[in-house]
Amino acid sequence: MGIKVTYSVYIESNSGTKADVLTNLPDRTEALESALKLNHIVKDAGYRGKACKVVNHDGEK
Repeated sequence: MGIKVTYSVYIESNSGTKADVLTNLPDRTEALESALKLNHIVKDAGYRGKACKVVNHDGEK
């Protein structure tokens, strides 16, 4: 049996502070869609930080 890959979505401020928003998502497409929705929400709220990012358990973006 292979290694189960999970994905996380986090947001990063311009100063480099990171906050996990969603963790242990089993599906990459779901994680990407969630990050896109989160980007729209935070941009509408006036947040000017970096884009929300998706990483797998190995840290690959």
